[in-house]
Amino acid sequence: MCCEAASRSVLASRSRRKAPTRQALRLDPEDLYVRRRLLRIALDRHRTGACPPACGAVAANDDASPEHHFLAGMVAAADSRRDEARMHYGNAIARADGNYPEAYFNLGLLEKAAGRSDASIAAYRRAIELRPDYATAMNNLALVLTGANRDEEAIVLYQRALAIASEIRCAWFNLGKLHLAAPSLR
Repeated sequence: MCCEAASRSVLASRSRRKAPTRQALRLDPEDLYVRRRLLRIALDRHRTGACPPACGAVAANDDASPEHHFLAGMVAAADSRRDEARMHYGNAIARADGNYPEAYFNLGLLEKAAGRSDASIAAYRRAIELRPDYATAMNNLALVLTGANRDEEAIVLYQRALAIASEIRCAWFNLGKLHLAAPSLR
């Protein structure tokens, strides 16, 4: 009985925390701030299905906002709707006049997952061009280059990424893996 009461208490607590935001959305379904906030919460929790349907149309209501397209792209990507995600990232980039490194980064992820290494390389390169300290993009680009047997370029990128952000464990791991696989490249 005690555990059951505790479970009910936790569930009630969760719904009370969501209630103000959901109530704001009920009061004004067109409130872009609330919809954007709910999208961000859902994405942070990796629960895109938990977001009310009204949130999914954020980009449609404010077509000029790059962030809205970016968020819609993230939701579509999380739901494995790659073509839709690609379209939204492209729209975000267009509305930001080409200056949206995070959208290029996410395009790189999509293209890599689709097996389109040339498109992935181009997207990551553009993200790095726009933000030269984008160490995570350098790591991901190096991974794609390694898969394309361009190990020397990959090593340079791993080293650059680690010079910028030495705490990126996956870059250390990937660089080590590459050195083990091709000791002559040291």
